[in-house]
Amino acid sequence: MENRNARIELLAPAGSPGSLQAAVASGADAVYLGLAGFNARLGAENFGRENLRDHIENCHIRGVRVYLALNTLLYDDEIPEAFDTACFAYENGIDAVIVQDMGLASLMSEQLPDLPLHASTQCSITGLEGARYMGSAGFSRVVLAREASPDEIRRTTASGIDVEVFVHGARCYSYSGQCLMSSMLGGRSGNRGACAQPCRLPYELTDSQDRVLLKGHALSLKDISYIDFLDELKDMGVRSLKIEGRMKNPGYVAAVVGIYRKYLDMGGKPAIAKADRNDLLKAFNRDGFSSGIFSSQPRSSAFSLSSPSNSGAPVGKVIETQKDGASVVFNEEIDKSDGLRIGAEGSYAGRNFQPGIPSFINIDGKPGDIVFRTRDIAFDKKYSLPEVMARGKKLPVHIMASVRIDEKPRIEIRDENGNVSTVVSSCKAQAAVSNGTSSDRITEQLLKTGNTPYKVESAGLECDEGVFVRISEINELRRKALAGLDDIRKGSPREAGCEPPRTLSDHKKDDPRPSIGLCLYKLPLGLDVSRTKAARIYADASIGTKNLELLGARCRESGLEFFIHLPFHMETPPSVGCDGYMVENHGQLRFAKNQKTALGSGFNICNSYSAAFYDGFLIISVSPEMNAARIRGMIHPPAGNLEITVYGRLQVMESPYCPASDVCKGDLCLKTDLSLSDRKGEKWPMLCDPVSHNARIFNPHRILLAEETPKLLESGIGMLRVNIFDETAEEVYEITSACLEGRRPSLNPGYKFTRGHY
Repeated sequence: MENRNARIELLAPAGSPGSLQAAVASGADAVYLGLAGFNARLGAENFGRENLRDHIENCHIRGVRVYLALNTLLYDDEIPEAFDTACFAYENGIDAVIVQDMGLASLMSEQLPDLPLHASTQCSITGLEGARYMGSAGFSRVVLAREASPDEIRRTTASGIDVEVFVHGARCYSYSGQCLMSSMLGGRSGNRGACAQPCRLPYELTDSQDRVLLKGHALSLKDISYIDFLDELKDMGVRSLKIEGRMKNPGYVAAVVGIYRKYLDMGGKPAIAKADRNDLLKAFNRDGFSSGIFSSQPRSSAFSLSSPSNSGAPVGKVIETQKDGASVVFNEEIDKSDGLRIGAEGSYAGRNFQPGIPSFINIDGKPGDIVFRTRDIAFDKKYSLPEVMARGKKLPVHIMASVRIDEKPRIEIRDENGNVSTVVSSCKAQAAVSNGTSSDRITEQLLKTGNTPYKVESAGLECDEGVFVRISEINELRRKALAGLDDIRKGSPREAGCEPPRTLSDHKKDDPRPSIGLCLYKLPLGLDVSRTKAARIYADASIGTKNLELLGARCRESGLEFFIHLPFHMETPPSVGCDGYMVENHGQLRFAKNQKTALGSGFNICNSYSAAFYDGFLIISVSPEMNAARIRGMIHPPAGNLEITVYGRLQVMESPYCPASDVCKGDLCLKTDLSLSDRKGEKWPMLCDPVSHNARIFNPHRILLAEETPKLLESGIGMLRVNIFDETAEEVYEITSACLEGRRPSLNPGYKFTRGHY
């Protein structure tokens, strides 16, 4: 059971050495950072092997834990290097590793059992059942999806596994780990740390008649801020509060960490000072903040529709439109170098302005428009690294010294964790010939800690009258004692003793036979499943209970296996008889049996070690981010068949935040098909759930690998998956036949195709 009285951890981002220093000085209990590769923020400055140990030791001296983000998906040829990185980090004192790839996690559990593993938020764990699965797989902590509800957080912490929750910063539109949009759009995989952030681009929401229902940054969510809910999170049993921002600068880290530290230390529910709220806004925001899972506002309020960029903080209002600008009354002092914005237009202030006085700025605006400050010189100075380091809290220590005649002077320093460093002089103190060394003089030297991270909380001295000792000797003893305490707090070096990753046995079938798994996201009118050439039907749960029952009966009549495909967000399967399920997350495994379960692409299986980890399931879907060479190089597990999508639209996002929220009155998705049109005119079809309000977005271009069937079968692929979204029944028959025959199907000439990563 989680100890709700335990100190809650404040976990800070460290995308650079400067941000690391800012986090530590501002009161972080732990930091998370990445090395040059295999982390989900490859665009951050990150760290190198040559200095990792120094950074870890400096953090440990200051009582700060260090977690390594090794949280990208890996290909087979990357596993050895990633595993070696984990071993290197272990030997150099890392406190835990954040992992997404289950193949890497299994190797680490085998060979580094003493190294705590944290399941990355990209493992897409939304609650108790998924957390239990991660616990059984060797993880000591789960970073819950940002979408996990307060009730689900409580249930999960009660299970005994540590729970980490994001409390401040940016959110992906899609459930983390479930987004393929950047990967399919431009080859930059979010699961591999290179997301191009397509959710921050402008879109038009259109209906089936191409009418525009909404314009703007329809997928851009506001950043979250849970500064008002720290007491609730502690009461839930959350172990760690995580601040997002490895791509942010040290000033951002210093401001956010410092403010959260302040209110965590206060405890209870203190009122948040206006100045601190303003500083959080100044650090970074998108049209303000969202209360996320604590919000009582409509879901539409979660979006930053007008702009995906930093909005700045409101500092004034336009009172009059003027030629080439506007008259503004500011409520704060403005520096000439500050940046100002009205709407989408911005400029430097150009001169200093005082509050309460009508002032002209050369930015167009109309009465009532809010003026935002997008660059704040005073804020930048306040949270500059030198200023933050100067304000940094030092660690309290207690010092005892003994200086007696004819005895060797001795200094003992003890920290609040009970660590003790003792140093004894090599020479004895002597009786003074004339003037001795006063106890006050000795105590004065004992209190000096200089540039060390310590401050003396109390000092005790046993000192004889008339003793003589050189002050330089006292200083040297104090210096050595403090250095000895450093060494104790750093921790001892560790030996990993890692061996190369184990060699897997290939169980590729000698006589592969083509087999089709037909996934129906929508039910084509008049579809006769017996004509589809499929061996198994995956019916998406969204087609409704009546259609599922009817389709199941037809499959049984035709001798076809009938599986229900469960969307990522679905917690309970429909009450419809079936032969098995295709699932998309670990929590859904609770009502699935291995031999009657197909793992969908939501499991992000990109290497042989991950496939081996999931061995025993009927079907193991290969990630759509795999190319032909990598598929051919995979080692095949003995029990599970590997499956790849050879035709159809790929789901690229799923989110509980429907972009139609602003224009929907509860039944819009029941009346019309919705799509998102991007800047290039491409239409991304959507499936929206009128009950849960989840939205799924699909690729505009259909995957088409039908002509590659012979090569795929030679590679050992056991099942060819065909996704049907808006095709006709006749097209379904043609597609399945073409895939089995290894030819290009004859389809609607208006369809657009892609080979994806293949």
